[in-house]
Amino acid sequence: MSFRFDTTGARKFGDYTAANIGAPFAIVLDNEVISAPVIQSHIPGGSGIITGNFDVEGSTQLAVLLRAGALPAEMTFLEERTIGPELGADSIAAGRIAALVAGVAVMIYMVASYGLFGMFANIALAFNMALIFAALSAVGGTLTLPGIAGIVLTIGMAVDANVLVFERIREELRVNKNPARAIELGYERALSARCCSRWAPVRCGALRSRWASGSSRRFSRQSTSRA
Repeated sequence: MSFRFDTTGARKFGDYTAANIGAPFAIVLDNEVISAPVIQSHIPGGSGIITGNFDVEGSTQLAVLLRAGALPAEMTFLEERTIGPELGADSIAAGRIAALVAGVAVMIYMVASYGLFGMFANIALAFNMALIFAALSAVGGTLTLPGIAGIVLTIGMAVDANVLVFERIREELRVNKNPARAIELGYERALSARCCSRWAPVRCGALRSRWASGSSRRFSRQSTSRA
């Protein structure tokens, strides 16, 4: 049976065989001697031959041990799990509950604060959510935990333009403007703030999508899509 060392091993093996001619050279693995051939002469080249009364099974087993570096051992399975890329049932349930609670809370607040106008905002929010899920379905997107977090953020921020307009209309009504004129001025004077509220997440999301990775990138893409 032949064997060969690399350059470093060949040098060390050559020095050892030169100093221990006639002595056994034990091959030990995990504190167990698997072979103990006798050094017949100096072996300077890093390659040698192990001779002896080997049968086919014994030589094959020794070769496998020398190549693999592992002794036969019994394996006991303590636990076995199968892990896939899909979200776990607990994570899906928690994300669904969070999204539902956020949506219901926003809708209740809008109706309680702005009445009929709040109802209009809730209808627009429902269309917003429908468009997001339609876009995900169209491109075959996967809804991950960062994506769910982005949708929850979208629910909270989707009505911000309505809040800006409604509060501006209230301010105009307080200075004795008629309702039609107050509505017109409310939309006109809230336009700059509405544009800023739309461009800010787009810019931040673009930077995160460019420089971030993993969950942060998926969250930024989802949250940016609302704008």
